Amino acid sequence: MLWKNALKYFLIGLCACMAGPPTGGSEDFAPTIVKVEMIKDKPFWLHVTVRNAAKTQVKFYEYQLPWGNYNSMEFSAVTFDGHYIERGLPVDDPLFVETSMEPSETRSGDVDITRKFSGLEKAAKKSSILLFWAYHAPKAFGGPEWPGGLIWIPQQH
Repeated sequence: MLWKNALKYFLIGLCACMAGPPTGGSEDFAPTIVKVEMIKDKPFWLHVTVRNAAKTQVKFYEYQLPWGNYNSMEFSAVTFDGHYIERGLPVDDPLFVETSMEPSETRSGDVDITRKFSGLEKAAKKSSILLFWAYHAPKAFGGPEWPGGLIWIPQQH
């Protein structure tokens, strides 16, 4: 149990560090390549937008987009009273379909986070939830390999 708590707080701290501002304070130092927002009409869905920050066209596989495969984003969820929400492990084999993006091009898609956790909706009825996320971005995008952040999910009534 002690190990599980230590791991939980390590993941929370890691995600919090990734969610912080760029150390250089400059858009050139750590360009924003991903934006994550809750969808207002769907409380357990995220709308994710990615941007190619590279100065050239980049090629990559579609499964590398946040909505392209279950494993493209990592999540950790904790209730406000400190309970870790267990992550589900559905199988999602990647399809190797190549795509490309031009410099500064953006793409958007949606991610259902109920597929990521066991009991997320039940936990949200009892407490607000802190959802930490990290996206494994293609290196060619020209930004950090693991940008991340924090989403607050309000208690559902």
